Amino acid sequence: MNKYKMTVICNGHYDGGGEPIEAENAKAALAIAVESERDVIETMRAECPEAFEVEIIVTNLADEEDTESQTLAIQSLAELELEEAESEDGEEIASVTEGKEYGHVPGNRYHDVKVTIEKLTSDWRVRVVETFGSCQGNFNYVEDHRNSVVYVSSDLEDAVDTAQKKANKAGIEREYSDKALAQAQAEVISAKTT
Repeated sequence: MNKYKMTVICNGHYDGGGEPIEAENAKAALAIAVESERDVIETMRAECPEAFEVEIIVTNLADEEDTESQTLAIQSLAELELEEAESEDGEEIASVTEGKEYGHVPGNRYHDVKVTIEKLTSDWRVRVVETFGSCQGNFNYVEDHRNSVVYVSSDLEDAVDTAQKKANKAGIEREYSDKALAQAQAEVISAKTT
């Protein structure tokens, strides 16, 4: 049996090691090391708001060339929950498009921002989609660019506010997105009170 030192690096920063691992070879030591770090990784996943990488390296204490490593790309729980919520079917409550005046006239270029607010089982999903392109006539549009953000929250106001911040950060045309978000939110509030 050989003894292997374990090194754990999280997002490029040394994050510790542990007791030497006894194993027949580096591959076996790596499998043991990865398994021993599962609980730590799950704790980190719950605490980290974004994805992160964990690199686990095992090195033979008697022969430094006898080494193996594995890099694990870990999604945060928040990202997993958002991904799950994004794929859930929802009921569309409001859909508003703001854009360049006369952009959909044949021969012109269009620039639109569409906001959709959907009610999920217990959350609100807000999508902001920006598109650019040209109108060729007869409802023939050639899309050159698409940019989108999605945010899900149990609170409508939080969902709209955060989607707005994400849209601004993504470079989506602010004038159009602000108008469309405000109008869509007003439609949802109106629908809730009727």
